[in-house]
Amino acid sequence: MDKKEIRKKILEKRDLLSKEEWMEKSKAIETLFLNSDWYRTASSIMSYVSFRNEADTLGIINRILSDQKKLIVPKTNDRYEIKPILIKDLEKEMRPGRFGILEPISDTVFEGKLDIVIVPGVVFDPKGNRVGFGKGYYDRFLQDKQDVLKVALAYSFQVEEQVPHDPLDIPVDMIITEKGSLMTAKSEE
Repeated sequence: MDKKEIRKKILEKRDLLSKEEWMEKSKAIETLFLNSDWYRTASSIMSYVSFRNEADTLGIINRILSDQKKLIVPKTNDRYEIKPILIKDLEKEMRPGRFGILEPISDTVFEGKLDIVIVPGVVFDPKGNRVGFGKGYYDRFLQDKQDVLKVALAYSFQVEEQVPHDPLDIPVDMIITEKGSLMTAKSEE
């Protein structure tokens, strides 16, 4: 299958999740992420804001803020770029942006070091390859961030044996599903 076909297949499956399944699986993923050593030792974490039936990130985002870690949220532009923006209050500093997803109001780019980037995606494989929504935002953003831990939050059915990928695609280091954490082949190099 090519990227477009596999994206369509997995999105259809994801859209069939009941609210109860979505909440249960998301809570398990959140718990695994928040109980990890690398979360405990991180001081700055970038997370996208989930939408539709993505694994929910709002619990993680709220915990980052309550733990007084630096929360960085992506803001996109017309050039398919991501600007990392430091957020201290979701309600006061966010509004619906492109695609109806909550984004920061500010344009002030966070210049500090990122410890973890939570990377969205539709489907992943054990080597860390991912198929996103096809615009390459995160592949461009992550090109110069080899030292940052790249973590994907996904349901177990979003992990396939192999996904198509291109030389410019940036793989993730870890995939967390409701069934556990998977260090990818990329992270073991």
